[in-house]
Amino acid sequence: MSHVLISDVIPVRNRTDLLRRAVGSVLRQTHRPLEVVVVDDCSSEDIAAAVADMAADSLPIRVLRNAENAGGQASRLAGVRAASGNVVALLDSDDWWEPTKLQLQLDALLHNPDSLVSCRLLLATSGKVTPPVVIERGEPVQEYVYSRGGFLQTSTFMASRPLLLDALAASQMDCHDDTYLALWLRARGVRIVQLEAALTHFDDFPRHDRMSIVEAQADKAYELFERINVDWSARAKAGYLVRDTVRRHIHNHMPLRALATLARAWHPGLPLSLYARTLLAIVFGGSPLRFFRRRPQEH
Repeated sequence: MSHVLISDVIPVRNRTDLLRRAVGSVLRQTHRPLEVVVVDDCSSEDIAAAVADMAADSLPIRVLRNAENAGGQASRLAGVRAASGNVVALLDSDDWWEPTKLQLQLDALLHNPDSLVSCRLLLATSGKVTPPVVIERGEPVQEYVYSRGGFLQTSTFMASRPLLLDALAASQMDCHDDTYLALWLRARGVRIVQLEAALTHFDDFPRHDRMSIVEAQADKAYELFERINVDWSARAKAGYLVRDTVRRHIHNHMPLRALATLARAWHPGLPLSLYARTLLAIVFGGSPLRFFRRRPQEH
């Protein structure tokens, strides 16, 4: 990878104000990318007009439009297919980057050319850094995410274009986009390098206009879990039920199903604080994001 050209791919549906914030963070990068590829997933707002004044000779902004509503992961795949760079960085339209994000991740990628490079996040609601722990070399993704409370999110991902093309094509699952992409890559021996630095701002405000509105689809997500958990540890399986299935039942205002799933998900290897906060969420309700904030003691 002697000559690196980075394409930034941003899927979007409406939310032009947030899109401009995301594109603005790309324009401020200390390592300037080759281009920004915006994939319009059948917005009712004029996406091309929203970013037309932001394009520059040194950084063109290309806007593609899906023929039909395809969702976030399919839109990312369309953007990577159209990208001209040999390296791609993904960014969701409601998130934004620190100015050194591309430079620091590119340095890591050049040292690990066949890897997926990620980083930690800054939560928009509080400014806190998450996740509290980064993935260890060779650590299974399911153990990191569901046993240790880790987090791998698409707006942090950078990899070679061929690697992302294969991973995105294989992870069109309509749920768990980021986690399943990482699971698929690790199963094929791809190293995941997660920088300690928090280089991406994650918009964790509750909202109903996200491209992947799958929070409440507990049954659909559980069907995927049943298909992929064959070689998972008992702790990772229990962690998935608590951190995902129970959360979806809470989101759906189904406290009895949430309680039944929580009882079934008991495992001594998971922190008691996780169960306590989950029980509070079931009893008192509230935003899942509020009750499922990952904390340093969960590892």
